[in-house]
Amino acid sequence: MRKSNSVILQAATGAGKTRIAADIFERAAGLGHSVFFLVHRQEIGDQAGEAFDELGLEYGKIASGEKPDLTKKIQICSIQTLYNLIQMIENGDGAKLRKNYFFRSLYEHEISDAIFHIKFPDLIIFDEAHHCKSHTWEAVKTYYAKSKCVGLSATPKRLDGRGLGDIFDGIICGPSMKWLIQNGFLSDYIPYAPYTPDMAGVKKTGGDFNKKEADKIMDRSAITGDAIKHYKQLADGRQALVFCTSIKHSKHIAAEFIAAGYVAEHLDSKLDKKTRKKIITDFREKKIQILCNVDLVGEGFNVPAVEVCILLRPTASLTIYLQQVGRCLRAEKGKPKAIILDHAGNILRHGLPDEDRNWELEFSTTKKKAGEKKVATKICDQCYHIHPPAPACPNCGFQYEGRQVEQVEGELVEIDKEAVRQHAIREQASAQSLEELIALGKKRGYKDSWAHKIFNFRKQKQIVWQQKN
Repeated sequence: MRKSNSVILQAATGAGKTRIAADIFERAAGLGHSVFFLVHRQEIGDQAGEAFDELGLEYGKIASGEKPDLTKKIQICSIQTLYNLIQMIENGDGAKLRKNYFFRSLYEHEISDAIFHIKFPDLIIFDEAHHCKSHTWEAVKTYYAKSKCVGLSATPKRLDGRGLGDIFDGIICGPSMKWLIQNGFLSDYIPYAPYTPDMAGVKKTGGDFNKKEADKIMDRSAITGDAIKHYKQLADGRQALVFCTSIKHSKHIAAEFIAAGYVAEHLDSKLDKKTRKKIITDFREKKIQILCNVDLVGEGFNVPAVEVCILLRPTASLTIYLQQVGRCLRAEKGKPKAIILDHAGNILRHGLPDEDRNWELEFSTTKKKAGEKKVATKICDQCYHIHPPAPACPNCGFQYEGRQVEQVEGELVEIDKEAVRQHAIREQASAQSLEELIALGKKRGYKDSWAHKIFNFRKQKQIVWQQKN
């Protein structure tokens, strides 16, 4: 921060980013600095307030319907509310400002002080900073170009896969998800996956599968029936979040779970704030077993008691996938291993949640062709190796003896995480030349720089070995 005005902190879902922000704010406010914490949804702002309350931090809120208290050095800000206020201030529209809810309770002589406070924070922390390329976020960040800025994100890349190097100057990566699980800071998990839904020919919008087309594939009674059957078989009664393709799909899933005898609810952004808050409160208090949604609780949703994630939305976005599965990985005393029921093929598409990933700021413009076909997959019955359909497993040689190996709907298979990791290690070791490493990197979605780093490391290791011998 001494060298740059803008830094992003990457830390896995559940690593404690809000607590980190609170610690920074406590130190900054103690030195007399004005600090803003920017969020894009009411639920995230409420959770930040709860975390600040636990630490005894005093704060105000710049958000719709909240009474302002600008005497506080710390402000939790709704990004949309702040953006609207900035537009009014910049347009010099005093009449609109005086009519705005934010200024209604202020005396006339305090308006200039309020404007000054809004215009000149010393430090801003952007929560879920991978949204910073959207128009509203980018406008706010540009407006506060002179303020120190910290971005927080578990997945510091845009939803279309491109980096954030054109927004932030530097990146700091926190401990990996694997380390957090091994050391008890996150819950371990058991992944189950059927064969990948056929998304061949599905158009992409903003880097992800078109929701309407994905909805036609996923909102079918056979898939819904399998989701309920496997939940009952593997996670009966445990608190679950279900991620769906559309509001209609989410309502269908909730209704079917209710019909099966479970307490289920549907949640979406079109519900009024009071209703949304009550549903989330009931879910926190375990009055609701199954909570179905589209995109509302994929980010910043902190309910450690969630034990199951049911994926019914195929996504081409690594960011969305990791944000979703991260909801059930938060640790809680006495919590058993989390369960991921993937009916959307996202694990096979993106890899295990705690797979090692290189987070960088490089801005990639590489795009996959629209409608690019996904190779069908098979999970070996013997070693659980994931591979294209074949008469025998290429990893262990297990023969399928004429059984069908194409995609079969409705058959969940537990994925052996260690087998997948060991296969990845063997696969990397077998790639000897730089060209083979680059090809492997492309298959895994890595940049070419990964292959060059591995290749150069091997050369250096070989030189050291030759010198010793």
